[in-house]
Amino acid sequence: MEKYVPDVYQESIFKVNYELLKSKGIKHLLFDLDNTLAPYNKKECTKEVKELIEKLKSEFEIVIFSNSPKKRVSMFANDLGIEYVSNAMKPSNSKFLEYIKKHKLIE
Repeated sequence: MEKYVPDVYQESIFKVNYELLKSKGIKHLLFDLDNTLAPYNKKECTKEVKELIEKLKSEFEIVIFSNSPKKRVSMFANDLGIEYVSNAMKPSNSKFLEYIKKHKLIE
């Protein structure tokens, strides 16, 4: 599990060095929804977030991984054309383990 724990923090998704992640062999990016892709009180992503996600989709599998309910998360995921995991129960790792097993990311 340690290899799935982030070791770098960025204050914004726009400050992440995605080329570096790609060069390290990272193929899946899991983004939280609330206060990462959008403020918790908003019902859609900004144009800039949509453009970034669209660009990243050509390089990575993108997933919204959120504690928010399915109704909220699915609305964003469908708009962005990406997969999602709702009610993730973070910080519990059970839904995360389900996701990596489903996508055969465990060695």
